[in-house]
Formats: sequence, structure tokens, C-alpha cells
Amino acid sequence: VGDVRLDLAYERDGPTLSWRMTPTTGRSPPMLVFGPIVPGRVSDVHLDDETVDAATHPGPNGGTRVPFQFPLDRPRTVTIRLVEPD
Repeated sequence: VGDVRLDLAYERDGPTLSWRMTPTTGRSPPMLVFGPIVPGRVSDVHLDDETVDAATHPGPNGGTRVPFQFPLDRPRTVTIRLVEPD
């Protein structure tokens, strides 16, 4: 398949975490295995404008691991919303 390069941008706005991934070089769209550990419990996960049914797992220090995969066939945005504390 060969090497693939991408640009990655991360942003946090309160309980909303966003990652924007843009492929820059490489052949055939790679399948990206994405598995961030986020600080807290997850409310919902979106890939672009679609809800993702991601299986979550306990992470360190009360965080949550959110693994899923998707083709990086165009610029993609992953958005994870956290459950806000009471």
C-alpha cells in the first residue's frame, strides 16, 4: 500500500472534542484505526455528520477509550461529546 501522510488538527470547546484529519499524500484511501482516550464519559461520537456506534472502554484516570476505524478517503472530522458533570 505504501506510505500515507495526513494533517491532523485537534480542538476542544468545553465538552466537545474534535479532530480533523486530511490526507495529504499516499495511494488508495487507508483505513484509519482511531482510538483516542478522552477525559471522562462519552455522550456521543460523530464521524463528519453521522453518528458512530463506537464501543467505548474504560481508560486510565477515569477516562474513556473510543476505538473505531474508517476510511480516510477525504478530509474527515471526528467529534466526541463528553457527558458534562452534574
